[in-house]
Amino acid sequence: MLNRNIFNSFFWLFLDKIIRSFGTFLINIQVILYLTIADYGLLSLAISFGQFAVVFTSFYREIAVKEFVVSNDKVNNIEVFLACLIIRFPMLFLVSTIQLVYSDNYIITLVVSSLILNWSDIPEFFWQAKGKVSNSIIIRNIVFLLAALFKLYFLIILKLPLAFYCTFLIESIVNSLLSFIIIFKYDLALHNINLSKVIERAKNIVKLSLPILPAGLLTIAYMRIDQIIIAKYLGEYELGKYAISINIVEILQAFPLILSLAVAPMIFQISDRKTLLIQIEKLMTNLFIAGIFLVISLILVFPAISFYLKVDQMNYIMIILAIGTLPTFLGYVATKYLIHTNQINHFLIRSLIATLFSSIINLILIKSFELYSTAVLYAISQWYICFFSNKFLTDKALYRAQVRAIKSSFKIKQYHSSYLSIKRIILQIWKPLF
Repeated sequence: MLNRNIFNSFFWLFLDKIIRSFGTFLINIQVILYLTIADYGLLSLAISFGQFAVVFTSFYREIAVKEFVVSNDKVNNIEVFLACLIIRFPMLFLVSTIQLVYSDNYIITLVVSSLILNWSDIPEFFWQAKGKVSNSIIIRNIVFLLAALFKLYFLIILKLPLAFYCTFLIESIVNSLLSFIIIFKYDLALHNINLSKVIERAKNIVKLSLPILPAGLLTIAYMRIDQIIIAKYLGEYELGKYAISINIVEILQAFPLILSLAVAPMIFQISDRKTLLIQIEKLMTNLFIAGIFLVISLILVFPAISFYLKVDQMNYIMIILAIGTLPTFLGYVATKYLIHTNQINHFLIRSLIATLFSSIINLILIKSFELYSTAVLYAISQWYICFFSNKFLTDKALYRAQVRAIKSSFKIKQYHSSYLSIKRIILQIWKPLF
């Protein structure tokens, strides 16, 4: 009989991959529209769909945080919200202006606006990694509403097509409704707001997030430079093929992650024959569930593979993805070993191990598209993400119901977690599941 909690964990992980990859695909399609279609209405519609996919992903992830994270720290959520708003709103306003002023220059608009937006995201992720719910979905949605109003103002001045107004208006309504639903559903404190505390929180968030700024810049470089290279030097068909291929890879990456999460934590929990049999039973259950989701993924993406890639290329990529499962698994085993042997630098070593193997795999994959620079940027950005922003812990915590066990003891004193806090969090999340 399948363990319901295990099934739920896999389900949310799988759904997260599907939604995120779909959003990525839509964003890549926007690049095609920028290059080939002059219809502002169609372009804005595609952008709205892409943003909706991102908003939806953040929406259910934030619900997961609210439902499962238990915090004893009395924090006024509205103060945190306003503090992040002070940081984020000027960024979005600046981005909107740049997008309008340089609307005819795709590369300038893409690079500058992405860098600004990515930097403004960092304080939210950092605050969330500290174990405090930052209500990032509320921040994101309300600021999107305000930014959309400014966009409408400029669009009216520039007299762009009516379709542009409609898509931004719909986007604003949807985002604002989601924001207020969350605010009232979870009874956030709307009173006793101390303005001085709001300003102080904003200063502290900015100060604490500065050390991980390089991570954001490198990450966004990895996400965008490959698109710019393709858009500049390759044709429309190649760009479409690339967008589909990356979409496929992101979906299938869920399987190695599921497999490694299912196996690695068992290695150091086997003390006798009875325990071994129990762990083997759990392993088979987990692999069975993972196999189901892998089959579903293949069914969903096979038409795209067969259409956009040749048969030999398809087999080539599938083999690489299969081989990629083993390094991922070894990386998590190494993590568990380092945790149990009290190696304080285990997080750094794990990052290096994971980056090494993932970089090799990505180099092979990207070689078929002749995009070596993407793999190099990927390796650097992943190292920064793992070591500085603790994204590994933040993401995995949201994927399983056992996150109820997380307490407010997760503290970050400087710009990375202490070893004991990391060890405690990982064990609290993984041990009940396996």
